[in-house]
Amino acid sequence: MRKLLLYSILCLLSVGFLSSCGKKGCTDPLSSSYDSEATDDDGTCKYYYGGREFGQLEVSAMKNSGSEQEIYFDGNKIGTLKYYFPDGVSCGNPNSIGTVIKSGKHLVKAVGAKETREGYITINPQECKVVLVEDLPLVNPGGGGGTGLDGKWKTSSGNGVVLSGSSASFYVFSSTWQEYEKMGLISIGDEGIKSISKVSANEWNCLTRHVYIKDQVPQYMFWSNDGKLTLSSDGNTMTIVSNVSAGGVDKVATSVFYRQ
Repeated sequence: MRKLLLYSILCLLSVGFLSSCGKKGCTDPLSSSYDSEATDDDGTCKYYYGGREFGQLEVSAMKNSGSEQEIYFDGNKIGTLKYYFPDGVSCGNPNSIGTVIKSGKHLVKAVGAKETREGYITINPQECKVVLVEDLPLVNPGGGGGTGLDGKWKTSSGNGVVLSGSSASFYVFSSTWQEYEKMGLISIGDEGIKSISKVSANEWNCLTRHVYIKDQVPQYMFWSNDGKLTLSSDGNTMTIVSNVSAGGVDKVATSVFYRQ
């Protein structure tokens, strides 16, 4: 009787000790090695895409846009979409355009010969997400080629302009900024790149004179006295026309840019 009682006590103590220790393993549900029964994380969690905070973002299409699409993530070109999938497409298709990317919000842009689409996409940690080109907002019916204005343009002297959707950044570097200051074209003190807004396909608002200071040297920015810039393009060159006032004399200023 005593031996039986002692054996029972030892069994109870053993069960209590084991239950208090818990099962070791990966306790993160996002991990590919997640153990739903584990209560004590032992550091063995493994993740896809090279780390917990990353995922796979891909761009594809179910509709035929009539041309190839250049795909950009946050302004960086990642590839050219050459196929469309009318029956649907799942993540991991080798003919989609994608890359491993850190979770969060990213600007996705698709530039074709007939249209440009652009929008912000949020991807979660360890997520593989497919974005369809046709689901992105249409920002430029003219596209990135042909007569479209979207893209990066530059002159041989270093003047530049970047057009994207409904906004733009002008950067016109000049070694003769003092001459423009004397003419009253610029006022030293403003800093930064001025963003302007799109009014129509070829017209943009640019309401203020703005100076960009680089390496403590003022450089002048493109601007319009009446607040309007008119743009035209044949696909490879772009002409910007604006009304300016120099030394009290109103005149029309014309500049030619070349597609980069």
